Formats: sequence, C-alpha cells, structure tokens
Amino acid sequence: MPKLAAALVFSDGTSLSSAPKVQEVPFSFVAAGFDYYTATVACTLAAPTTRGSATFTYTYSALGTTFVAATFPLLMAAGGTLRVQAATVVTYASATFQRT
Repeated sequence: MPKLAAALVFSDGTSLSSAPKVQEVPFSFVAAGFDYYTATVACTLAAPTTRGSATFTYTYSALGTTFVAATFPLLMAAGGTLRVQAATVVTYASATFQRT
C-alpha cells in the first residue's frame, strides 16, 4: 500500500506549496551613487531594511524612462525599474528589499 504524504496547512488555509516565495533584493554602496533593479516578472517589494550611514532615495519607472518617488510596498510591473540612490555614504551602506 503506498504511503500518503501529509499536507502542511497553515491557519489561514494556505499550504506550504502555495505560500509566497520571498527573495531578497540587496544593494550595497561604498560611495555615493545609483543602482538599479529591473523586475523580470511582476512582483512586490516591501520597504527596505537599511544598514550603515547613508541617505537613500527610491524612485520607480514602469517604462524605464521617467522615474517618480517610490512608495512601499511597491507593486512592480514586469520590466519596471527601481532606482536606489545612496548619498552621503561615510564608509558603507546597504538597502535590502524583500520581494514576493
């Protein structure tokens, strides 16, 4: 007789296989500058966790040309681009986003 695997079901009714996959999108800076993240599929970015000393500015462009201030959680369309700017970096700064 074959063994049946028990399904793990959470209190909200979702199962382990239907739980959203969370991935990190990290940025790090040793000097002031810009960095970009372009989504290959539609996703949501949570507010970033920052470390070090810098002033961060986040802007978003759905078309890759005109950037506007980003608000979080940020719903990114496939092909949308997040621009992260770090200013006044003393020695090191990082910003890490959780992506679902």
